[in-house]
Formats: sequence, structure tokens, C-alpha cells
Amino acid sequence: MLAVARQRFDGGTLVSQAIDVLPISVFGPPATGDFAAGCTIPATGKADHVSISPDSTRIAWHDEGGVKVAPIPTFTGADACQFSSPPVVISPTGSAPSIGGADAAVISATIDPRPAPTTPTTPGTPTTPTPIPGGGGPTTTPTPTSTAPTVTVPSAGLSAATLTSGRGLPLTVTVRRAGRVTARLAVPARVLGRSGRRAVTIATGSATARAAGRLTVRLTRTAAAKGKARRLRRARATLTVTQAGRTTTRTVTLR
Repeated sequence: MLAVARQRFDGGTLVSQAIDVLPISVFGPPATGDFAAGCTIPATGKADHVSISPDSTRIAWHDEGGVKVAPIPTFTGADACQFSSPPVVISPTGSAPSIGGADAAVISATIDPRPAPTTPTTPGTPTTPTPIPGGGGPTTTPTPTSTAPTVTVPSAGLSAATLTSGRGLPLTVTVRRAGRVTARLAVPARVLGRSGRRAVTIATGSATARAAGRLTVRLTRTAAAKGKARRLRRARATLTVTQAGRTTTRTVTLR
């Protein structure tokens, strides 16, 4: 993640301060990323002193409401800087938050997709894999397990009529940890006869998992979807499910 604090002056007078954040794919010069996916943090008045956690799951900043911390934006939905949970004021009188430092060299080596320089190697003595105590053959490196939630869409699909009626649509979500889960369903603005390129959120839902496993998250319509069943039929929608800063996105067709 890349955060930029910017200022605007008018005749030498500071008139605005804001914070932009966007995902990047290469750390270090030259940084590259989807700059169109960036967004401006919804702050109270002027915002400054931004700080991102080393694992890129939390962002802290200072604005006229104090020092705040929130999950990294989901970069989806009608508002690209939508948080999976509301910002929390940790100090109404604070001024310069700092979540903590990180070793840039370690981060770069972890996520930089560019190939590292190669150096000639001298043939040496083959190494023997370390056996597991008690037998069982050589050790193996476990494959990392994704912590992003997974969602099961009903085989019949998502009904636009049920969604807009107010009864809500239940979704089964599988998580690997306890914590709050949020879901959001959005369609292109043109589906609802609106202008603009930003998607419109037509349903949201949330639930709290007490442990790893399955839970039900019920999507309920937003005001934008009320009475729009006919427009939403056969529309392609984006379903986003988030927990602890980890997001799963599915494309579904409403029936």
C-alpha cells in the first residue's frame, strides 16, 4: 500500500489537506500500481500524518477529529475508500500517529516480482533433507493457507426480486478465524440508470464469527436497490466479502 498526504494552497493560505491511498505491486523505485484504483480517505476536515501498518492491514491518520485508525480500504463498491469497519478515534487530542516501522529491504524481497540478480555458484556437496524426528521422510515446507474468507453462492443464483423485497439474501461464508465479516453487492451505475463509472452498492450485510468455520451473512438491500428488481434482473454484480482486511471477490449474475 502507498499513502500520500497532499496539501492545497490558495494565495499562500492552506485550504485543504487530504490523504490518498492505493495498492502497489512493486515496492521501491520504480513503484508501480493501479493508480486509478486509489482513493481519498474520508476524513474530518484537514487530514495529515498518515501511517500504514507493516502488514498493510491498518491505516492511521490525524484529522480534525483526532488520531484515527481503520482497516485498509477495500477499494470496491460505490465508494472506493469504503472501510470494512468504521474508523476508531484512539486519541481526540493526538496529532502524529505512527503504527510502527518496517524493514523496507525485507518487504521488497518478499513482494517485489522483479527477478533478483543471479551470481555464478560453485558446485558443492549435496545436502541431505533433514528427517522429521521419529521418521516420516524429509521435511517439507508447508504451503501457505489463504486467510481470505470464501463465500458459497446458492446454486439457484441470487434473486433480484428477493433482494429488493427487503427479505434479504443469505450467503454461506467460510472463515479461518474469529472476527467480523462484511459483505457488499454492487452493480455498474448504468444498470440503475445512473451516470458515472463508480459501482453502486445495492446490498450489504455483516456477521461476527466466534471461531473458524461457516456462518451466514444476510445481504439486505440499500436505498439504491429499492423498487429496482426489473432493472437488476440479469445484471452482473460484484460480491465482496471481507474479514480482517482480507477480501474475496465474486462476480454473480442476478436472476
